[in-house]
Amino acid sequence: LFSENGILKTWTGPLSTFPATLREIKADMLNTKKNTLFFAHLLIPHAPYIYDAQCGTRPVAQWENNYIFKGFRRTNTAESYARKFNLYYDQITCLDHSLQGLFDALKSSQLYDGATIVVHADHGPRIYLGHKLYFRAGDDVTPQDMFNTFSTLMAIKLPHQGQGKIQSEQKNLGDIVNQEIVHRPPSGVEKDLTVFLLGADESWSAPLVAVPMPEIP
Repeated sequence: LFSENGILKTWTGPLSTFPATLREIKADMLNTKKNTLFFAHLLIPHAPYIYDAQCGTRPVAQWENNYIFKGFRRTNTAESYARKFNLYYDQITCLDHSLQGLFDALKSSQLYDGATIVVHADHGPRIYLGHKLYFRAGDDVTPQDMFNTFSTLMAIKLPHQGQGKIQSEQKNLGDIVNQEIVHRPPSGVEKDLTVFLLGADESWSAPLVAVPMPEIP
């Protein structure tokens, strides 16, 4: 996050990192001239699930990752799968309320209407049953596992936009940006939606294998 005077601000350590960072972003936005780009990478919703639905910090004993260990294997049971999704959804609620507070502050300062706002996730929840964190091309991975790992949200608010819309079909991110923000035709670079998985030997030095993204379960 670059502040208005060009100094890079980083937050490390405190458990209130997400709320504190968002407060700093809001303060910078409200005190900066128009036509300024702000970029923030916020690890929420994300494992470990530290925050509850009100953005309060859970007791350390309640922190959970997106998997459990069975021996040396990362996996989930049906019970832990459901529990971790509930923790994940609590963090989504925390994020939703926090972003609404930011948007309300921008509206009060007459900055919201003319702004372009993009909220984008870099991966899905990565909560799955019986599989490792990184899939191999030959693994018996279900469509739901693929969807939970590689699907992302992209929400775009354009200047002076009135009514919103929801598009549930899968698209590659470049085409979404071209269509919704810069108003250009699809690039055609990625005609089929694909993800890239490890080969059978799980070597990071080996070429990745392109696998088609399944339909939304």
